[in-house]
Amino acid sequence: MVPSTSPGQTRRGFLGHLTGAGALLATAGCSEQAIPEKDSGRRPVVMGPAETLMRDHGLMSRLLLLYEDSVRRLNSGLDFKPQVVVGTAEIIHTLIESFHQRLEEVYLFPRFVKSGTMIDLIEVLKSQHVAGRRLTKDILDVDQVRMLDSDERRKGLAHVMAQYIRMVRPHEAREDSALLPLLRNIVSAHEFEALREEFDREEREHFGPEGSDRFVGDAANLEKTVGLYDLASFTPR
Repeated sequence: MVPSTSPGQTRRGFLGHLTGAGALLATAGCSEQAIPEKDSGRRPVVMGPAETLMRDHGLMSRLLLLYEDSVRRLNSGLDFKPQVVVGTAEIIHTLIESFHQRLEEVYLFPRFVKSGTMIDLIEVLKSQHVAGRRLTKDILDVDQVRMLDSDERRKGLAHVMAQYIRMVRPHEAREDSALLPLLRNIVSAHEFEALREEFDREEREHFGPEGSDRFVGDAANLEKTVGLYDLASFTPR
């Protein structure tokens, strides 16, 4: 474990002093935005609860790619951008751990347990939420990200991120393939619609009218910083 943050240091203060960090996270002019549809006079369709969670999992996959790139750079002694690690971890903390996982723990997991469905899986998922938050706290440690004056420190940060990646990929895959497809089986049609509205209300209360869309733009800016934004670059040649 890399040493903890000393008193008075904050990750946001650190971000403010990183060269270009503000520009990296600004969404104006370079964020991904949906093309507005023609006004039909109808209220926009609200995604179902499973769709909402799967959307977040898709964004999380992009964030894990950013972690993977940083792990590769740290382990290979290549140029490393600490603001990308901090920016990625901030999105994970704000959107995934403080919001997305809370939706699961408050609204979904108890319903699965009450119905006697996937109880063992739910317990593992809950324990992994706790473990993930602990790892994110370690990643957001200012000293850990900034003080990379030795191979040991670089390897330590890389190891924490690698642990996070190794746990979260199968965690989300299991939720998407084994848990969320069963949601309609354990709730009534009325309850499903109530969950849809509740998820939408929660998202707008937390993040405003834009909802969580802004985090997609933030992730895209971080991807551009390290050359991961162009989807075509992942195509085998």
